Amino acid sequence: MMNILRCCRGRLQVTPVTTIFRRPYIKISNKMEILLKQADKIPRNFELIYRYPTFRSAGFLFHTVNFVTMTTFTVVACAYYMDKPINEDERKLDLIQNPVRGVIVGCATFLILALTWTMRSRSPMRIYYHPDSKAYRAIFLGKIPYSLEYYEFNRGQMSYVSPNSILPWRSLLFEANGRKMILYDDHFRTAADFAEMFKPEEK
Repeated sequence: MMNILRCCRGRLQVTPVTTIFRRPYIKISNKMEILLKQADKIPRNFELIYRYPTFRSAGFLFHTVNFVTMTTFTVVACAYYMDKPINEDERKLDLIQNPVRGVIVGCATFLILALTWTMRSRSPMRIYYHPDSKAYRAIFLGKIPYSLEYYEFNRGQMSYVSPNSILPWRSLLFEANGRKMILYDDHFRTAADFAEMFKPEEK
């Protein structure tokens, strides 16, 4: 849908052929933006400038990892503290018989959970822009299913965390008023919207 927004709102050459295809896409993109604003509880005077294309899959992945992690810890804790083992043949779990293996599995599970929470807190699903106040409102996945988190910052508060880093993924890491974000430039509506965030406020 962001590709449609780019095509419809970009400065394309208007011809009789492009007009035929452009008008229905404009209607579709406008309706989609209105629906997203209603879902995010954003006023209509904000403009949608950034949208993560697979936000539903990202939310499903995050909450699935949380569910699997909590279930794993619950099962292991129950098997360890219950008088009767869970298995019918009354043998303890391998993780209880081998403490080293249990520690490795626990550390790996915690690492995956921490990485998932870090990605959730740094990856905005959508960013809206208010052209009058020059303010931005980023939408993040909430800690519980079907919830959202909001973060506001102004124009000029966005900066690169490591502009001279040799690591390729560090070029995607930005900081806005103390909060780090992972942003992809091709998910913005236009390149100008991406560059606008770095401009200092006019005094």
